[in-house]
Amino acid sequence: KFFLREFIQEIYLTSTRNIIHFEPQFARYDGELIYTLRPGQFIFSNIEFKNEFRVNHLGLRDDEESLLAPEVIVAGDSSAMGWGVNQDETFAEIIEQNSGHKVLNAAISSYGTAREMRILNRVDTSRLKYLIIHYMDNDFDENEAFFKNGDYLPMMTHIEYQQLIQTYRKGKRYHFGKYIGKVINEISFNIKDRLPHRRNSHLSQNRRGEEAGLFLNAVIYAS
Repeated sequence: KFFLREFIQEIYLTSTRNIIHFEPQFARYDGELIYTLRPGQFIFSNIEFKNEFRVNHLGLRDDEESLLAPEVIVAGDSSAMGWGVNQDETFAEIIEQNSGHKVLNAAISSYGTAREMRILNRVDTSRLKYLIIHYMDNDFDENEAFFKNGDYLPMMTHIEYQQLIQTYRKGKRYHFGKYIGKVINEISFNIKDRLPHRRNSHLSQNRRGEEAGLFLNAVIYAS
């Protein structure tokens, strides 16, 4: 049962799930940020949810009024943006409802800390009191790339972004033997994962320290 659940999850995440920033009707290319959400109203759905998005002219999941001198800004990726929840259930909306402050949701799916800070350059921060940054472990790669490139984040060209979309679409198409190959890969992964191995706690400590350092570097130098 455990293996079957993992396999179904793997199929869903890699071959079935709709990803908002790879769908042209929901996202648009941006030369400095790779993509933002597409302004307007639309319904974004997956098997387990169906939610309305209202996106302002900056490509953020919030209304135009929230762009005018917000007191609180929420930066982050899909979790803070509100993946799988309605507009009034996002972190930003809940904070606004309970604090009385004007709050802007500046989070966009798959952004790392570097892009989260960079998009703030487009936002009115004249009355900003609180900046809330939602961190996820998958921010590490972007923050590391930013640091290793001398505090510069390499951007995709429009053509490269389109190629990424084509790869995403190709991965969602069915072809003969597609799921058999995934079963074999999943079995192989589970066998390796259950082999005896040693864990170095010092490496874990170092990784946590490195993550924190890269996060702070992006916060300071990416804006």
